[in-house]
Amino acid sequence: MPLKQEHLDKSVHAEHLALSLDIGVPGAIDWVITILFYSALHQVEAYFATKGIHHAGHGGYLGRDTSVQNDTGTNPIAKAYFRMKIASINARYNAMTYSPEKIMKMKADLDAIKTHIAPLL
Repeated sequence: MPLKQEHLDKSVHAEHLALSLDIGVPGAIDWVITILFYSALHQVEAYFATKGIHHAGHGGYLGRDTSVQNDTGTNPIAKAYFRMKIASINARYNAMTYSPEKIMKMKADLDAIKTHIAPLL
């Protein structure tokens, strides 16, 4: 089970990678959207790690979704988290294309999640 700091490190690395991609390259925006979501996912997993809760891999998404929605620590950022998740799913599986403005919205949601989670850690 990854520790809080391991999740935070993954979150930072994912965010840095996402923001370093050249969005002028075809398909890059889709990956920025997806990687920013994974950064958010690791933020919430860092919080859950402090409570001894671990949602394993892709199979853990149902439990994670329930936890994000129902936990008093993560419920306030649930809407931002789910907006990011849906955009990521749409980019990966539904061939939805996004504009650079969507990246800014995703980054704002990620920043809100990080700001909310930080004092809970």
